[in-house]
Amino acid sequence: MTRQDAQATPDVVTCTLSICGVDACVLVDPGSTHSFVSLSFAMHLGRPLSLLDCSLAISTPVGEVVLVGNVYEGCVMKLCDKELLVDLIPLDIKDFDIILGMNWLASYHASIDCFKKEVVFQLPNEA
Repeated sequence: MTRQDAQATPDVVTCTLSICGVDACVLVDPGSTHSFVSLSFAMHLGRPLSLLDCSLAISTPVGEVVLVGNVYEGCVMKLCDKELLVDLIPLDIKDFDIILGMNWLASYHASIDCFKKEVVFQLPNEA
């Protein structure tokens, strides 16, 4: 998905967020089961790669299946004045630095307002 595609699609949101202290172009995609980092942005994370418990077969939008077996765990994302952690799987993606998927969205009780194209979080200590 390109940035233009994301603008035209009602069920995804794009934004710029600080990931490990570097501004990243982020696609918030509830259709993605996991969260990913582009290979070009991964060098900014300053984190070691860890092995996933088991390899994942990722279906790409062009119909390819890619096997992935590594993850950058505990990457710090700044959202307003909060620091949130996200595990990012390196993937050869273009046009976006980060894709935030359902695993991360669910962990922070996020809901997406498709009409307004905004994400609402219920963060810890927010009742």
